[in-house]
Amino acid sequence: MYENLVSTLQSKKLRLTETDCVENIHSKLKVTIECLTCHVFFNARVDHLLKGTGCAHCAGNAKLTAEEVYQKFQGRGVFLDPATYVNSYKKSSWRCRYGHQWDATPKSIQMGRNCPLCAGNQKLNYGSVKAEIEAEGNVLLSTEYVNARTPLTIQCINGHLYNMAYHNYKKGSRCKMCHNNSRKHGIEKMRNLARERGGQCLSEHYVNTKTKLKWMCRDGHIFDSRPMDVLRGKWCPVDIGVKLKKGKDK
Repeated sequence: MYENLVSTLQSKKLRLTETDCVENIHSKLKVTIECLTCHVFFNARVDHLLKGTGCAHCAGNAKLTAEEVYQKFQGRGVFLDPATYVNSYKKSSWRCRYGHQWDATPKSIQMGRNCPLCAGNQKLNYGSVKAEIEAEGNVLLSTEYVNARTPLTIQCINGHLYNMAYHNYKKGSRCKMCHNNSRKHGIEKMRNLARERGGQCLSEHYVNTKTKLKWMCRDGHIFDSRPMDVLRGKWCPVDIGVKLKKGKDK
């Protein structure tokens, strides 16, 4: 049996660590094995080893620690509560990036299941909506949640008050005052960019990087160009044309 065991282990790149069990070896005996691939030590019965038991770590069946489970899924925006972890088949408590909490087995999370609230598979309640809104630094001032279409009173991170239905919040809508201020800051950035090039940004309002603004270069040429193009280094098309013509004349 000993020679058969050694041969079986060698075929799986495993090594028996005990040397004093040659005479006493029997099928129910637990022995310590070293995996020559990952160098993990584990205990197993002789009969189980002869029937095919190998290194659980290499097979991906080894029990993970709470820290390993946390790190494994945090990239998906799913966070384990380490204090609730037992094993892959027992339910643990989880939290998504929006603050929703639910119970699920690590195995189900591994199979691709995420937050049931975000997936729309669980009815929303005040606590979950409040957690999601306040996860971004806002404050939910409403004291009850009716449904996704009923407006909620929210105080944004900059102290502005506004009313918005959760349905719109979920789609990405936020504080209009902050949004308008960001547009204002956008036009100021464009004006500074133009001044750096000796010109001016003549437009009054900034929409986005793809909506053209009116510009004037240092030579007084007026032209329309997208902010994204100006940010990439493009400038007055008239000046470019003059430079190209001079190059050809040479």
